[in-house]
Amino acid sequence: MKDSVDVAVIGAGHAGLNAVKEIRKVTDNWMLLNGGPLGTTCARIGCMPSKIAIHLADTFKMRDRFDRYGVAGGDQLQLDQTTALEHVRDLRDTFVDLVLANTTDEMDAAHLVDGYAEIVDAHTIHVGDREIKTDNMIVATGARSIIPPHWADKFGNGILTVDNLFDLDELPESVAVIGLGPIGLEIGRLLGASMVGPQCEHLAHLICWAIESGMTVQRALEMPFYHPVIEEAFQDALLDLRNELAQSTTKRRYIFFEPRVAPCTGA
Repeated sequence: MKDSVDVAVIGAGHAGLNAVKEIRKVTDNWMLLNGGPLGTTCARIGCMPSKIAIHLADTFKMRDRFDRYGVAGGDQLQLDQTTALEHVRDLRDTFVDLVLANTTDEMDAAHLVDGYAEIVDAHTIHVGDREIKTDNMIVATGARSIIPPHWADKFGNGILTVDNLFDLDELPESVAVIGLGPIGLEIGRLLGASMVGPQCEHLAHLICWAIESGMTVQRALEMPFYHPVIEEAFQDALLDLRNELAQSTTKRRYIFFEPRVAPCTGA
């Protein structure tokens, strides 16, 4: 079977879906090729379930501060991990369904192709026995956790990745988190790892977003946030900056500087 399109997008994750959104503004002759589950890494195994779990963990951790407000018995509270993780999965599945409902669910078989793509040359892609000719190609396949073979042989099921962490009924008592990217930082915070600046990834997301939106400090303070812990940390940083500006005897203009270490990524 042969097809010919103006644009072929490989990968139906966040980047691929956004590419399709822009492509549809100029042509209807396109294809989205995807092998594996739909629903984006962020919604299925990344930022969304990790933030749900962090919120739940932070809520339980608040018991340590109950006595400050005159609430007794906080030290008697217990967490049912099985029920808690089931709650995380339920909300995760809801987020995935919402992503699918607004993206791939509305695509027909002529536009959405299920299968792993093989790039033959600059204008030819194979998906199974299907050949696709394309004038333009966008590769948005994302990334996945790589486990060295000798690690897998030695540790077996003792190795967790984001692909299976949220399917556990109980979290391990002791975990070493390898990888300090956005998801690694969030998993470290969830599991109680001792990390430098455990909220830095959340703040980095928000600061990058504020930069890209051209926000002033005051405008950023007026915005609602989706996570109370993130909101508190971000607002504290902004309030400190606003107070410094108010106390300054000279007129200075403050701006946010975007980090050059890595590009901003969506939450």
